[in-house]
Amino acid sequence: MKNNKKSILFITPFQPLNNSGDSFITWGIIKGLSKINSSVEVISFKENKKTKLKTKIKNTSYFSKPWKYPSFSLFKKLLLFFSISPFFVNKFFDHEFLEKIKNKTKNKDFDQIIIYGYAMAKYGSFLNHKKMIYLEDEDMGKIFKARFISEKRAIPKIFLLTEYVKSLFYQRLYFRKFKKFWILNNKNKNSYFSKNSKKIKIPLLVQSEKICFSNKSKDIVFTGTLNWDENKQGLIWFLKDIWPDVLKKNKKSIFHIVGKNNDSDIKRVVEESENVISHGFVDDLEDVYKKSALAVSPIWVNAGIKIKILNYLQYGLPVVASKISTEALFSLDGIVVARKEYFAKKINSLLVDNKKRRLIARKAHENIKKNYSIKNLASFLNQELW
Repeated sequence: MKNNKKSILFITPFQPLNNSGDSFITWGIIKGLSKINSSVEVISFKENKKTKLKTKIKNTSYFSKPWKYPSFSLFKKLLLFFSISPFFVNKFFDHEFLEKIKNKTKNKDFDQIIIYGYAMAKYGSFLNHKKMIYLEDEDMGKIFKARFISEKRAIPKIFLLTEYVKSLFYQRLYFRKFKKFWILNNKNKNSYFSKNSKKIKIPLLVQSEKICFSNKSKDIVFTGTLNWDENKQGLIWFLKDIWPDVLKKNKKSIFHIVGKNNDSDIKRVVEESENVISHGFVDDLEDVYKKSALAVSPIWVNAGIKIKILNYLQYGLPVVASKISTEALFSLDGIVVARKEYFAKKINSLLVDNKKRRLIARKAHENIKKNYSIKNLASFLNQELW
């Protein structure tokens, strides 16, 4: 093969833009594949027709099909209710997208196919390829189960139960073709009902940025997709139960919320809260992070890795986080883990101790450099890819 390059087809929900959870993960993996002299073709959706890749990765080509949240008729919703696939999966299944993938694999003999994301695994069942790797985002079966347990309303509870049951059938049916699983959380090694496959935790690529938190500020920041249930529930809990206690001792503090797809329930709670700014999506996280004293991750359900924490650490932001949101990380350096009853106390103690925050910031930076380097990822890919 010319230049000894291995050819890889990479199928992912959205473009690898390096600016949010999914694209942050895929951008890093593709960067790693380029590092080990692989030729990568990426097929993805894109949420906005005008969205363009800011920095393309060498040896990589891209095809993106515009995607928008499907608006199903009542009749179609009833049909989907009887589908074996979860509604979450059906939103991402597109026949034109499938044909593009089929044509790619028909016209070129790829050395490897990597499919990222729970909903995208279904596309793998249509491909006749001996080497397919599933790159995990989250175990949605576990998430549906957790959402079902916590939901109090009758109709949403029934819907979540059906989604959970469907996810079990979906995993049995569509994950059998994968011989390798690159997982983000070791707790998911027994997921996906694929007993004979190899499952190994993959290191991610996180670029170390300049430490930018403010010594003088008392502001706090939260980053995440705001219509994702786990983010939504954790954020509302923080605003109602924790933020008032923080404000009592730090009256000038401002809570910054950064993320796309703002939810109506979050908007309502924000309007009822003091000293809270919702920024929506921002192009450059540093603009908000450099104004902040620390960041928070009040997430109480987890099945993957919380990219928000890696974002905080790469900028040297001290983090106060729930234990469960840190489970998939290689190290807790730079993070203060807190139970619900001590969350406000941990935040308040850090806000008055600049020396401790500077120490935690340095540890955060060291954590990223040690555990999330291109060297670590390239070594993993060389060992596990072929």
